[in-house]
Amino acid sequence: MQRQESVAYFSVDFGDKDIILRGKSYPKGTFATEMLNTDRDTVTKLLSAGAPIFQIFQDLIGGKFSEESFDESKSAILNLTELLFRQKLFLVLDIPTEIERIDKMFSEDSKKLLVLFHRAKLQLQVEQQLGKQSELTEEGRELLFFGERLMHDYIEMMRFYTYAPHDIANFLNAILNLEREKISTLKKRDESNFAKVYDDFFSDEVIRIGLLAQQVTPMIAGYNTRPAMQTEYVSLVRPGKRQQHILARRIYFCRIMDFLVADFCEGLHVGHSPKQCEICQRYFLMTNGRHQKYCNGYAPGDKKHRSCRTVGSRIARDNRERSKDHPAKVEYRKRCNTVDHHLREGKIDARFACKVKELAKEKMYRAISDNEYFLNLYQAEMQQKAIYKEAEELLK
Repeated sequence: MQRQESVAYFSVDFGDKDIILRGKSYPKGTFATEMLNTDRDTVTKLLSAGAPIFQIFQDLIGGKFSEESFDESKSAILNLTELLFRQKLFLVLDIPTEIERIDKMFSEDSKKLLVLFHRAKLQLQVEQQLGKQSELTEEGRELLFFGERLMHDYIEMMRFYTYAPHDIANFLNAILNLEREKISTLKKRDESNFAKVYDDFFSDEVIRIGLLAQQVTPMIAGYNTRPAMQTEYVSLVRPGKRQQHILARRIYFCRIMDFLVADFCEGLHVGHSPKQCEICQRYFLMTNGRHQKYCNGYAPGDKKHRSCRTVGSRIARDNRERSKDHPAKVEYRKRCNTVDHHLREGKIDARFACKVKELAKEKMYRAISDNEYFLNLYQAEMQQKAIYKEAEELLK
């Protein structure tokens, strides 16, 4: 029987440069990059909320179970999910199905079955130790069968919510260091360079020991360069393009760390990488090799509610305007020097020279204030032949 997808078990279709999650397409690296924006306070709260789950989970895998611990685990998971489900990744997963799964797991019927199952297991263990061979009734066999399955599901649920806060913390610890120490220093951002710095970083024994030392608990594995995944290949329609089919890898995940690692590395593989915005300091996903400085999010504190990219472009433009090395000013001085040279040689008269300089100055000021004009028309209009012809037309 196929396992129902939920927050704790979900599939992602990996195409060439995008992933498809619950019918929607995202550039590879989107969720790994967004996770880097999780603030330290949120991580601390997640780890604190997950601490009781961790302790109960340790008891469970050690064979300990009680009605009281079952009730405590329900309360702890509900507290954790209240924080966890606010993260972008979880917002696009099937939260309603997961809530339904949690409610079913912690129903009174489930609790009753687990309590009876645990007692029956203990009784069997005592009898085996005493050398007794008791014959199980049909009802007893059913209790052990269904109780075993439910206990397995309970342990797996506890495992997921034990790992989830640590997965986020450990992923941040590894990738933020990788980005700051290696990726941000790259002059050329492409797959080859990403692969090299990734290997250099995670093959460094000193770094590996340092990352391990920063984990909250070594009992929960940290960043793993070999994520556990179940893969199948499927043919599906490209989102938004009914006539196009793609052969995609459908990968199933039952741990957040495994998905984040896959998303991050698949992103690097196609040239996608995280970059920190110089305005808001949040990380955004770069999908090309250009050295972008700003994201498209809203700039914090900007009264006009402009994007960081708009504010950043304005700051850069203002800096260029104040600089005597602004390319528009350089082109203007170059044209004026040509005019002065032609005037001295007698190729043009003073009246014509004055008109050309007047036109050149107007174009320079326009280029400084209008970046689109500067990029598309300024150079062509400032060419000697073009500006001389325009001056001649105006002096007729």
